[in-house]
Amino acid sequence: MLGPGDPAPDLPVKDDRGETLHLAELWAKCPLILFFYPGDFTPICTREACHFRDHYGDLTEKGAEVAGNGGPREQRPARLRHAHQLPYRLLSDGDGRVAKAFGIQRALGLGDKRVTFVIDVGGTIREAIHSEIRAKVHVDRALAALEGLASPPAP
Repeated sequence: MLGPGDPAPDLPVKDDRGETLHLAELWAKCPLILFFYPGDFTPICTREACHFRDHYGDLTEKGAEVAGNGGPREQRPARLRHAHQLPYRLLSDGDGRVAKAFGIQRALGLGDKRVTFVIDVGGTIREAIHSEIRAKVHVDRALAALEGLASPPAP
């Protein structure tokens, strides 16, 4: 799994509107909170997506953008976004290349790990948050990482 200091992979992805974009477009102007969730409409994934929704204002006030990536299967990101009124993009990693590039695929094809990356405007990963069960820790630690990005470096 990639971690702090590693360059974030820039690969093409489709969003919930069917548009293709490169990940670098999302972090080009502001830090990106990119969270990977194993599946749409599962209890923990839904809780995590809604927690990012509930704290979207806090994250954007700190200058960040948020995007979720729903894994390699054919997901229903547009339905999930609409059903839970998510204000951020949901991406689809149709062939699993993005998850593989970030190093978050589970062994034996058991899907992706639940991981959140905080990526700065230069495309460097500043924080990698991995917690399968405690979905809320992803937002809490992402907010803390954004505080660190806003702080001037120590002398």
